[in-house]
Amino acid sequence: MNKNIYQFLNLFFSSKFKQISNLIEHDLSVFFKFCSTSVDCLNQKCSATDSSDFFCEKTYSFELFDPFLCDSRLSQPLLYMLDVVHRRGDLFNNILVHGSFASGDPCLGWSDFDALLILNDEVIIDHQLFKDAWHEVQLMNEKTLKNIDHLCHHEFQVLALSDLKKLPVSILPPIVFDTMKAVKKETYTVSFYGDLGDAKNTLLSYLDLFRNSLDTNIFEHHPVDGVYLAGKFARLDNSMYQFKYFISVVCLAPAIFYNSIGKELSKKDAIHRIQADYPNFDWTLLRSTTRLREMWPNKSNFPYLSKDIPNWVLGVVSPDYFQQAFKMFNFLVGKLNDES
Repeated sequence: MNKNIYQFLNLFFSSKFKQISNLIEHDLSVFFKFCSTSVDCLNQKCSATDSSDFFCEKTYSFELFDPFLCDSRLSQPLLYMLDVVHRRGDLFNNILVHGSFASGDPCLGWSDFDALLILNDEVIIDHQLFKDAWHEVQLMNEKTLKNIDHLCHHEFQVLALSDLKKLPVSILPPIVFDTMKAVKKETYTVSFYGDLGDAKNTLLSYLDLFRNSLDTNIFEHHPVDGVYLAGKFARLDNSMYQFKYFISVVCLAPAIFYNSIGKELSKKDAIHRIQADYPNFDWTLLRSTTRLREMWPNKSNFPYLSKDIPNWVLGVVSPDYFQQAFKMFNFLVGKLNDES
């Protein structure tokens, strides 16, 4: 699978594209015909020219995802998703759940829903099925994902069934598949291609972002209505979505680091491992993100519908969070250079 096609599919099926439903029916049909034809043609072209190195191949028989293991307030949105996948088997091959919802320990109101949505291959080449799938996913975005976490910064990861035959390891590494749960009981053989070392570029890009934030006092990523996260809690209103994304970047950094040196660790395990491997570094910011997650259900209502950073967060995370983030990413990049 080509990463550019993957990025397009994920953008196309996200709620950012829901405005296209305002097109008149004729124009909408033209649009979906173009998209499905283009994705199919690009897939064929990329398959013929892609020379990515083989990484590994693994066969998975996933356990069934049980929505009733989660907090009862999450069950109804999850049951809606399960009903859609079973009812529209002509569109959806499966949904593979990973992260805290797969491990059974999501944090109410804080944890977003991580899931890989697998389209049947026929959906990509049939514009009417493509259109139907788009409408169903838009409804799941609203009725499932937004009801689980109103501040979620990503939605479903979307690919076609045949994409599992050549999946870039940088999109989803094998360790993520190892703990997945499935909506439908299926067995898959996944062929991974590429190099975990590609993750180094991700670390470097975030290091540049945080270096810039020291000068501008804003984190230029994931704005809302043109508003970016400001440093030192200079702005609390209309900033919680941005702040939550910033926290997710900090939490994911250890896993990206270990991937960069060829070690596969889950996000949770990497957070513990990095502090043990490098005890002399100041991990205050990383530890405060863990405390924030733990405190959120008791300190905030569910669902949390405000866009503002609540005042109690200021007592958990130090206001110099940009400076701490820069130091952490700079440290990790330095250790990468030591490894190489």
